[in-house]
Amino acid sequence: MLLTRLFSQAKRTLQPPQRDKVLEGFEYSPLPLYLKLAFEEARRWRSGDVPCDLEKDIPGLIQGLFERLSRPANHGRLLVSASLGFLAAAKNGLTEDELIDLLSEDTWVLEDFRRRFPKSPKTDRLPVVIWSRLFYDLENYLSERGADGTSLLAFFHRQFSEAVAKAYLDEATELRHHHALAKYFAQQQLQFDSAGKRILNLRRLSELPYQLRKARMPDELENTLCDLSFIEAKCAAGLVDDLLVDYDAALESGVLREDQRTRLGDFSRFVRGQSHLLATHPGLTFQQALNEPDSTAPAQTARDLADRETRPRFRWVPQQVPVESAKGKPASLGRPIVACCCSPDGHTTRREGRTAASSCGMPRPAQAWALLIFIGSGS
Repeated sequence: MLLTRLFSQAKRTLQPPQRDKVLEGFEYSPLPLYLKLAFEEARRWRSGDVPCDLEKDIPGLIQGLFERLSRPANHGRLLVSASLGFLAAAKNGLTEDELIDLLSEDTWVLEDFRRRFPKSPKTDRLPVVIWSRLFYDLENYLSERGADGTSLLAFFHRQFSEAVAKAYLDEATELRHHHALAKYFAQQQLQFDSAGKRILNLRRLSELPYQLRKARMPDELENTLCDLSFIEAKCAAGLVDDLLVDYDAALESGVLREDQRTRLGDFSRFVRGQSHLLATHPGLTFQQALNEPDSTAPAQTARDLADRETRPRFRWVPQQVPVESAKGKPASLGRPIVACCCSPDGHTTRREGRTAASSCGMPRPAQAWALLIFIGSGS
């Protein structure tokens, strides 16, 4: 019944011998996926064609598809392997524009295109029509999924993805694809301006750490995940949990040197500890990093950027001043401190008037005051 429905939807019919060939293979692999793949092959048969033998298992059918698509009379091995390889190497899938860009930047693909179509006009990009022809033959094996704020192409089934990896992604080729993807997304901006509005580049935020890790590019991976602007943008995009996954995966990957692991570990603890705040107020990323302990990587990075950061921020300045030696000791120790006036240097405190002094109190166990100074906008 399923086979009849598939052919009915395609407005095709099978002759009895052809139908028998499909069902013969289905007896060996009685799975819906096998029937789907066998249907895609059988729908190409014309009524008078003598049906060819179909492979008896799913990997065999998929491999047969790859071989047919890779024939010189169809699309050629290089275009097929590169297209499927890039899709398999992507974290969430690729848009059609991204895939065409990547294929156009692949020297081997362009050289193969020029060799196969010597009379085609000279161009530095793969013509869209070349990809469109391949997409037409692959369309039924792909799915469109919504992710990263757009529609992405991905494989329709896990076993198809595994077959692609086995056929086209040996270790060297996989590394090359991840390197190309990392380079492609690293060149993009973190955000775009449209009609005065900031639009975050969700594709770069999502794919770049994954591709850098898979491409085994430790320096670039460290720089990305220790970039406060990248952290702020990813938190602003609602991807705090994904960012924490990036840190965990990077620390467990074995790609980083020990000093890089230490620095990345500091940033991982910072984002994890501040995740509740950064998820709702990502603009405070720099301020919170600046207020981390001075010996940590986030604080050191923030201090290096302090002169260029123009947004107002609060700065915690711990003061190890014993309560007994503080001038103008608060009178009522049973009540919380509600006011404190700070001098610009962060070292001197004074009370403002009798009312303020009488309204302040210091809990008895406390041995030091922490002064919060507002920096920026002349305050």
